Amino acid sequence: MFNHATTVTPLELKPAIIRHPLIVEPDTTVIDAIAQMSGVRACCLTTKSVDGRLDEMYLEARSSCVLVVEEGKLLGIFTERDVVRLSAQQCSLENVAIREVMIRSVITLYESHFTDLFSAVNLLQQYSIRHLPVLDDQEQVVGLVTHESLRECSRPVDLLRLRLVFEVMTNEVICAAPDSSMLEIAQLMAKHHVSSIIIIESRGSQTQALQIPVGIITERDIVEFQALGLNLQTCLAQAVMSTPIFTVKPDDSLWIVQDLMEQHLIRRLAVTGKEGELLGIVTQSSLLKALNPLELYKLAQLLEKKVVSLEAEKVALLESRTIELEQLVETRTLALTVKAEREKLVGELAAQICSSLSLQTILDTTVKQVRRVLGCERVNIWHFQPDWETVGVAESTDSSLSLVGERINDICFKENCREIYRQGQVRIVRDIYAIEMSDCHRQMLLHLHTRSKILVPLLCGNQLWGLLNATESQYARDWQESEVELLQALSVHLAIALQQVTTHQKLQKQLSDRKRIEFTLHRLNQDLEVRVQQRTQELQAREAQLRDLFDNATDLIQSVAPDGRILFVNKAWKETLGYSDVDLEHLSIYQVIHPDELVHWHKVMLSLFTGSMCLSIETRFLTKDGREIIVDGNVNCHLKDGIPIAARGIFRDITERKQIETTISQQVERETLLREITQRIRQSLDLQTIFDTACQEIRQVIGADRVGIFKFYPQSNFDDGEFMAESVVEGFPSVVAIRVHDHCFGENYSSLYGKGRFYVVDDIYDGTVTTCHTDILAQFQVRANVVMPLLCGEELWGLLCIHQCATTRHWQQSEIDFTQQLSNQLAIAIQQANLYEQLHQELIERQQAEEKLTNSNQQLGISNQELARATRLKDEFLANMSHELRTPLNAILGMAEGLQDEIFGSLNEQQLKALQMVERSASHLLELINDILDVAKIEAGQIKPDYTLASVAYLCQSSLTFIKQQALQKGIEVEVKLQNNLPDVLVDERRIRQVLINLLNNAVKFTPEKGRITLEVTWLCDNLSANDLPRQHFLRFTVSDTGIGISPENIKKLFQPFIQIDSALNRQYAGTGLGLTLVKRIVELHGGRVGLTSELGVGSCFMIDLPYTPSCALSPEITADDKTSLTSQVYSPTINERISLAPVILLAEDNEANISTISSYLKAKGYRILLANNGQQAIEVAKSEHPDLILMDIQMPGIDGINAIRQMRLDPNLVFTPIVALTALAMTGDRDRCLEAGASDYLSKPVKLKHLVTTIQQLLNTTKDDK
Repeated sequence: MFNHATTVTPLELKPAIIRHPLIVEPDTTVIDAIAQMSGVRACCLTTKSVDGRLDEMYLEARSSCVLVVEEGKLLGIFTERDVVRLSAQQCSLENVAIREVMIRSVITLYESHFTDLFSAVNLLQQYSIRHLPVLDDQEQVVGLVTHESLRECSRPVDLLRLRLVFEVMTNEVICAAPDSSMLEIAQLMAKHHVSSIIIIESRGSQTQALQIPVGIITERDIVEFQALGLNLQTCLAQAVMSTPIFTVKPDDSLWIVQDLMEQHLIRRLAVTGKEGELLGIVTQSSLLKALNPLELYKLAQLLEKKVVSLEAEKVALLESRTIELEQLVETRTLALTVKAEREKLVGELAAQICSSLSLQTILDTTVKQVRRVLGCERVNIWHFQPDWETVGVAESTDSSLSLVGERINDICFKENCREIYRQGQVRIVRDIYAIEMSDCHRQMLLHLHTRSKILVPLLCGNQLWGLLNATESQYARDWQESEVELLQALSVHLAIALQQVTTHQKLQKQLSDRKRIEFTLHRLNQDLEVRVQQRTQELQAREAQLRDLFDNATDLIQSVAPDGRILFVNKAWKETLGYSDVDLEHLSIYQVIHPDELVHWHKVMLSLFTGSMCLSIETRFLTKDGREIIVDGNVNCHLKDGIPIAARGIFRDITERKQIETTISQQVERETLLREITQRIRQSLDLQTIFDTACQEIRQVIGADRVGIFKFYPQSNFDDGEFMAESVVEGFPSVVAIRVHDHCFGENYSSLYGKGRFYVVDDIYDGTVTTCHTDILAQFQVRANVVMPLLCGEELWGLLCIHQCATTRHWQQSEIDFTQQLSNQLAIAIQQANLYEQLHQELIERQQAEEKLTNSNQQLGISNQELARATRLKDEFLANMSHELRTPLNAILGMAEGLQDEIFGSLNEQQLKALQMVERSASHLLELINDILDVAKIEAGQIKPDYTLASVAYLCQSSLTFIKQQALQKGIEVEVKLQNNLPDVLVDERRIRQVLINLLNNAVKFTPEKGRITLEVTWLCDNLSANDLPRQHFLRFTVSDTGIGISPENIKKLFQPFIQIDSALNRQYAGTGLGLTLVKRIVELHGGRVGLTSELGVGSCFMIDLPYTPSCALSPEITADDKTSLTSQVYSPTINERISLAPVILLAEDNEANISTISSYLKAKGYRILLANNGQQAIEVAKSEHPDLILMDIQMPGIDGINAIRQMRLDPNLVFTPIVALTALAMTGDRDRCLEAGASDYLSKPVKLKHLVTTIQQLLNTTKDDK
């Protein structure tokens, strides 16, 4: 068993040596040594693989000590315990050399002697050390051996499974309070020579105060403190301790300790009791105790004793099992004998029934034989009379008291048990004092000397004839199932005998009556023939009339005999219930009446047949296929000679009406609850109160076992969360504040719930729910559930969960719709609270921004003075440079032109070429100077566009003229695409042409031969501008080519002055790097924007968007003289003009949170706001102020939103004013009602504010266009 744990080969011992330990020189400072120890720890691995675990162990060992070596010789060792000792003494370690504090007498082990595991273990235990340096034969340091490395090398799996924690744990544990300082902790470690201190809290119990471990501080923590230079005296233990502390029980195996240490990369575990109190501590050193040879020997002896004990127990168990089997055979033999005797009794009784027609003989024989087989005190048979009084007709007993002829009138039986016995159920009573029954029934049984009984019904056809009763009078008795089965079998044969005898008696009576009647009829036949014929004709005619009347009636008409037989039904009755004439022959009214209505129906029949002439009744019938219908009508009693012979009734099917009434009632109740919850949401921002109230009322209305509101943890990817509120039926567990982790929810369900999907499950075990989800639901005893998403804006905030725990449940559509409506209301509450919190946060941030702005303005005031001086100097420089650079170039270009015209004499071809080269170079230099000066002037703000209305087509064609020749030379195809009906655009035509020429030149330059260039112009419209103000119109000029393309990392460099994307392009393609910079500056000067998409080897696409105003661009009345003033109006409105032009919006809302949120947002977007807190005030403000648009909340106090809209539309000044209806109900038909009342649009809460602004601006634009 212990071979692997104890016999380790030298080769297997090699990994126990930790190579490359930390080595320092004697003059190294203590602080540097501690820093090296801490630095090694920072590189520890966190993986749990085998190699990773070994690496972690090696790094732990290296970081726990340093070896002091000089000239290859080991002088001493400095460990974590030494750091603790120095910390406890409060020694200053700044300039202390390691030689002054190291341990000089070092216990070492030669690698050549390390051939046995126990030799190293004994050294560690003998000298109470944790580090054993290993040297080679030349006394050079090879490595270290520690407790951990020895344990990892031995891996005593079998041994650790057999040893328990209490055998090796340390009972005396050094502890400290959480408010102890780290200095006190270090002093405790040094004083008691321990490597860790357990942090405890005291907790009182019934007998004594318990020490509960809450954390642990180790030598490693002291080392880290010293490495960081922290103050031990001011830092408390509770801020530093590792928590929670990992614990084990005293009776856990050491294998569990080993596994926990490896899993969590720790060295120590606390040992706790049943109440969590601290009992001891187990460390790596404790595990090594299991490897002590003496301990192994003791364990072997103990195991040997256990084996002997188990062998003895095995023999005893086999002997006991043999005896049990023999007893079982005897028991089964006896049971088979009794069963055979009972089957014989049943057979004899069946034979006697077949051979005899004497009912009394059969009954007497039955009770005698039954008592003989059962061995009970008394067996008797009771017979029911027509009034349900019982009479004893047969009995077998040794008692002198006979119950034959005894009459019993049991009122309790008539009310409760008659129908039960009619259905063949058996009544078994072990002890009348041990079960619940009425006092009158118990008194009756005592009168009949009955303490325990079996009561089996005897049926004659479908009628309850009597009862077979076996009783004990003195003692309680546990009736066996075989005894019950015997009586049931006998009751079947007795039923046959009863039917047989009854039939025989009826036949005898019928024969006797027939002879007498035949004689009388023969005598009267002749006298009655004529009268009968006449009467028959009259009755036939009347019957035909009545039959026609009944069959044409839509009501259900019936006639029922006192015993329940159906005497007559009309056509509507048969069609409604689905029965045919054949079915009616054997049908009883009690088979048609719903089982739950039978007791009430019996009372009605009894009342009719005892004197009541007419009763109004509402009851339920069952159709032939099992459907339930509800009928309402009247019943009366048909008398003949004063004797009731039938109950007649006329009923009307009211099933549909009842269903409608029930539906309406439920709908009203749910709508009432919905409005109440909505009102609470509008009146409160306390989510917890809203959640608690909603859960309680939803559970009461729907009748579920649990209703809860679940919230996801942020940053959990929808896999974790907890229930914020719940309402649960007593008996089921609460789920509030329990962390729920569902690792498959975020991946499989969150996106669906985020889109508004919900889930309805009638049974979580029907296969539609994933296994991981089923396991979580089963923890909370859920069998069926409805889950609705709770959205905050477009984000999934949580879930509304409705649980049925007791059993499965089929959820009705009305319940699902109701739950969905409530989830929408709860989503409104959540978003409303979030919006309020966001608004509050925005106000705080705005205040902070204003403070920062004030400080920045002060700094800017100083900077502006310096900037003004720099700008003035820059302007002077640009003016001088423009003059000084252009003047010499003008002379060069003029002289070159004069020479080419041969003004100064004739030229040869070589001189002409030289002059052309001079002219081209000078022209290029002039263009470069112009570009540089243009960029500088634009940046300095010295260039103002000269705006004119320009034709887009002409602008494009005139720009293409400059590059057509170059494109033709390279065989490049140039294409122009202009969208139809493009307007003229108000731009600086020269500058924009400069932009297009620059882009087209670049396209030709970087497009290879046979390529393609496209110039395309389209118009586009942003949905919203940057501030959500009215939409912005643009003309987009696109220059695309099939050139070399640009890599993504080089795109950012394109628009910087004097930069091309790489040096290779500079050599291959000429250019200054200013063209695109100038393009960007000119376009931005026009209020436009520049875009670029490109792909290497495919081509590039440059886009410039120029803003334009349709009303100005298309106006035919603009003249050249008016262009400047028009541009000023379009692009430079003053602040006062913008305020006066801001639309006025009337917000009719009674909820303060909504008022604050919506009004603040709209004001920030440039709108002016009027407020009204109720419907009447909204009407008055609208009539007096004439707002541009009205936001009307539908649920308003006083006059609601619908009626307020109707009254506003009656005012001629408000007929065309846009009105947006806001409602939180989102009920079916709300939108149509709002629009019918006169609303221009309809939005359901929660309203997205950006969508609200879009709707407002669209309605305002539409109204402006109509005007």
